[in-house]
Amino acid sequence: MKPTTVKRMSGCEGKERFDSFSLAETMAHRQAQRRKTKFVAYPCNFCAGFHVGTTLGERVRASHGFDGRQRYAVYAMDEHGRESLVGFTNDESGGRVAEIIKAEPGWKVTFVIDRHRRAA
Repeated sequence: MKPTTVKRMSGCEGKERFDSFSLAETMAHRQAQRRKTKFVAYPCNFCAGFHVGTTLGERVRASHGFDGRQRYAVYAMDEHGRESLVGFTNDESGGRVAEIIKAEPGWKVTFVIDRHRRAA
């Protein structure tokens, strides 16, 4: 089995797919409340959707340009309603990343998430 197939099976296959980060984040919060453990929403490298998991592994972080020095993750939606992680910043309003997205026709910033916030 190819390494990418293994990654897809563990990160995407069999998990509920959410069309937006906000829906996945809501479900993560609900699961954390019910099961008394930490759940996180994360963008999928394979299906272009979002999933909920118990941890955000180093591979996922690395594949999205994870930089521990950047506190906020910026998400944006394209003209077709697809939401994506677009970058990281230390500015709670989205900083330069948000400025770039706002300048792109058909795109809008949907969320700026504090990545250091503790899950419920």
